[in-house]
Amino acid sequence: MGIFNSEKLIGISVPDLVAVTNRLVEHFRAQGYDVTASNEDGDWAVSITKGGMFHAVAGLKTALNIEISARPDGTFVKAGIGLFKQRAIPALIVGLAYWPALVGQLSGLVRQAGLDEEAVNVIEAELQRYARVREAARESENRSRKVASTPTSRFTAFCARCGAPLGEAARFCPMCGSGTAVRRQRPRPLPPLPTAPIPGQLDPHQAVPVIKRRPRELPN
Repeated sequence: MGIFNSEKLIGISVPDLVAVTNRLVEHFRAQGYDVTASNEDGDWAVSITKGGMFHAVAGLKTALNIEISARPDGTFVKAGIGLFKQRAIPALIVGLAYWPALVGQLSGLVRQAGLDEEAVNVIEAELQRYARVREAARESENRSRKVASTPTSRFTAFCARCGAPLGEAARFCPMCGSGTAVRRQRPRPLPPLPTAPIPGQLDPHQAVPVIKRRPRELPN
């Protein structure tokens, strides 16, 4: 990175920064910027440049470089002026007499356009979206566990909104909090249909009649 740096620690940790990086790349490409991303040991570097705004130095493009790294206490974002597609600035470029002045000029343009702040906001918004999805998944899992662990034999009705079982005197649903004025009754099992014996067959519940026959008498 160059002399100008903008840093922020966002207190949200994610198992993988791929989705966050892709969102940042898509955001600036949609605005016509030339953007590349590279990964090194799980940390990501994103280079953002555009003709007419970033000048070339010794045949190399300058750019706004964004570093995204995972930390135990959150996600660390660092933005600074550097070279396109390069994490470090070669000593040859740093030794140029006009390099500090060029970095100062580019830093002013970046800050005036708000590109560094915009990049940090995009990353933070994507992290917050992930946190909301994760929290919703946890709440759904907890509700499922609570319903599964609740005996249903004493329930005669269910919430019309979320389907959770309700007690007889419940006024509000214990799961979603909605009023229980409208209930969806649990269907009662239908009584078994009576079975009639098929004509020509014996009823298995009736005793089989015993027919006594008189022995035949032989003629004398």
